[in-house]
Amino acid sequence: MIVISIQIQNKTGIRCHHACMIIGEVEAFPGNRFLLEFPQGTSSLNSILDLLGLGLKFKDEAILKVSGPDERRAGKIIAKMLQDQYDCY
Repeated sequence: MIVISIQIQNKTGIRCHHACMIIGEVEAFPGNRFLLEFPQGTSSLNSILDLLGLGLKFKDEAILKVSGPDERRAGKIIAKMLQDQYDCY
């Protein structure tokens, strides 16, 4: 298992469009398990609503945990997506 500390950099937080892209990428790693821990809750990143339910806002900090056969690569990609700034479409 790898553990990565992240900070949300998108000024509008994680919204539906971002969550859709993140969950889509999570699905590209079927043998891995994801857990995003935030003081207000935890998401297994199995659904868009699960991720949106955390209510992640700009500068919020969370912990991403990934375990599985491709955990390092999967963790790096998902952490980057969670931290990316999407404000400039």
